Amino acid sequence: MNYKHIPTALVLALAASGACAQLTVGVSWSNFQEERWKTDEAAMKAQLEKLGAEKTELEAGLASGALSGPDIAECGRRLNHIAAETAMLEERWLELHGEIEALTSGNS
Repeated sequence: MNYKHIPTALVLALAASGACAQLTVGVSWSNFQEERWKTDEAAMKAQLEKLGAEKTELEAGLASGALSGPDIAECGRRLNHIAAETAMLEERWLELHGEIEALTSGNS
């Protein structure tokens, strides 16, 4: 039996009747984890590209020599934030690829 698609109305009706205490829903994660990871991977890649573009723009502003003291401080703050977010995304990227590898090797 395919438990992947359970109509919401059925679940709500069972919840309202109190029958959920006896209801068990089985889900095969291997059926849709990969798709979620593909979406996560695309989102991370897009965010890394966005951060890279912002970093380039900030560095160009700093190199121009035309910024005031407060603007330089703000660029430094943004660059620190970008570096931290990039490091977090890169770490998650590595974890994600390890999980994808585990999923694909488990299906072979």
